[in-house]
Formats: sequence, C-alpha cells, structure tokens
Amino acid sequence: MRDGRAKMTQRLNLARAAQLVGAPRALLQKMIRNGTLASFDGMVAIDDLRRAFPEAALENSGAFEQVQRIRAEAFGRRLRERMLPSQEALAQRLFAQSQELADVRRFLEAYHALVVQTQARLRAFARERGDAEAAALADELDEGLKRVLATEPAQPIDAMANMLNVISAQVTVRPSGRQFVVEGNESILQAGLKAGLRLAYGCGTGTCGLCKARVVSGETRPVMASDYRLTEQEKALGYKLLCAHTPVTDVVIETLEAGGPADVPEQHLEARVRGVTPLAADTLLLHLQTPRSARLRFLAGQAVTLGVAAPGGDVQSTRPLASCPCDERNLHFHIARDADDEFA
Repeated sequence: MRDGRAKMTQRLNLARAAQLVGAPRALLQKMIRNGTLASFDGMVAIDDLRRAFPEAALENSGAFEQVQRIRAEAFGRRLRERMLPSQEALAQRLFAQSQELADVRRFLEAYHALVVQTQARLRAFARERGDAEAAALADELDEGLKRVLATEPAQPIDAMANMLNVISAQVTVRPSGRQFVVEGNESILQAGLKAGLRLAYGCGTGTCGLCKARVVSGETRPVMASDYRLTEQEKALGYKLLCAHTPVTDVVIETLEAGGPADVPEQHLEARVRGVTPLAADTLLLHLQTPRSARLRFLAGQAVTLGVAAPGGDVQSTRPLASCPCDERNLHFHIARDADDEFA
C-alpha cells in the first residue's frame, strides 16, 4: 500500500530536498538513518518532507511545478546546445562524411574493375597457352569475388562509430600524443581542459593569445570573436586560438602542455564572492568569480593564496581549489570551520 502511494508523489534527491526545506543535507541523512524520514533509493517524497518539516513551505504558488515544467521543456534545447555541434559544424561534418563515403565507393569500384579485368586476362592467357595454373588462379579470383560480394552488412556498432564522427570530433595533441573528444559547441580549449590536459592558456576569451597552437591537419571553425590578432606568418602556418575555435573534422594540433605548477605563470587577480553555501555542519562552500577579462589558469589539485581585507589588516590563507580547471572563472573552495583559523 505504501509503495503504491509513494509512486504517486514527487520524489527529490537529498540535495534538492535540503534546499527546499532550508535544512542541511546532513540533517536529512541523520533523519533517514534514525527512521524519522522515509527514503527510497536515495530519494525523498514531498509528502514525507511536508510531514517531517510542517513549517516549511515546499510550494510557492506552484513554483516548484513550474520549475519542473520548464526543466522538461528545456531538455531538448539543452541537448542541442551541449551535445550537438552548431548547424554549420554539423553540415560540414556531414559533407566530410559524404565525401569520404564517395571516395570509398570510387575506390571500391576501381578495385572491382581491376580484379575483373585481371581475371579476364588470366582466362584468356590460360586458353591461349593451355596454362592450368593460370586457369586455377582465375577460378580463385572468381571465388574470392563471390565471397566479398556475399559479405554480411556492417554491424550496428560500425554505424554508431560513424555517427559519433558526425556529432563529435577527436583532437590529437602533438608531441604528447594525447587525444580527447570535442562535443557540442565546446572550444578545443574547453574540451581539452575537461579531459584533464594541461593546455597553455591565459584569459580564455580570445584576448591574450597564450592558447594559440598550430593545426597540423583537419579543419576548425571559430565559435566566438577574438581580439587577439595572429600575424600573417602564423596564419600561413596554421595557428589558431584554441579558446576561440572548435574542430569541424578530426584535427591534430601541435602545442606544449604544462608539466606541473611551475609551468603556470604567477597570477594576481581580484575576485568577487558569489556565494557562501553550507555543505555540512562544519564546512562551507566558498564560490569566487573572476572578471571575464582575467581568468585564473590552474591545474587540478593546485592551491592558491586567498586574501581578504579585514579591520586589523589583510588576512591570507592558502587553500586547495575544489573546482574543475575547465571553468577558470568560477572558483570553489571548501572551508572547514576552525576557531583558530582567522580566515575561516
């Protein structure tokens, strides 16, 4: 009976449930452990939340249902924006695939004509000379052609591989030989950082030119305007700004990667506090945001020195970054509560 009722109510994950009732996620987890709040596969029903927190307003004039509806309606748009390339890139990739298919068909037709011609000459030679070996070779060619023409069609996995070539592109980096895939409208730089590569860059907005690299093979197209101007010689050599271009086809680029923190130049930035959010009873999430024109370049696992103005003088503290290097504007830090730590 309870299972039937539970299926009729909206269920939320713990993070969303904690946000709705204004309680720490750790408190909800404690209530689930002691049995005062029911859960199913890590999800909590709104009805159960309402009973556990009778004073909390879970709905505000249908706002929650409206958010759910907007989320559902936006799914198709988000899929197009994040997973599929732009119309121009998609058209170019489809054209490249069609051209490749046309080339394969042309080669196959030429090879088939060559084999048939060779077979006919062997049979004529065997008749004129009475050469049994030449006749046997012609028969072998005939059987081979029959086997090729009777080959089973390609498996679905082959078609999937071709489809992936249309919706995404692969980037190979020289001289390291590392590879990564670019999806949607991501720039080469964004996709490379998400894949864990330590690519050189500075602003990430097409201003400083530190991310320029030589495109050895393949085609790219711009995804945003850039203020940095390449020289005519750099253009002739195939240099592109990785932050401002996305691959149209599989590409090979030539650029050096940072070997460690020593390869990242020292940076001094002013950031704005965008939020301080409780993660647990004794831990806060500090969200800083840098200016668009001065983003922080860092490697996974690096720490930075933070400073904040205080009445008695500036307070500094070195803290490890908890955010991805792929987002160099939004910086996250986990700050543990510590009475002896002035910064905390």
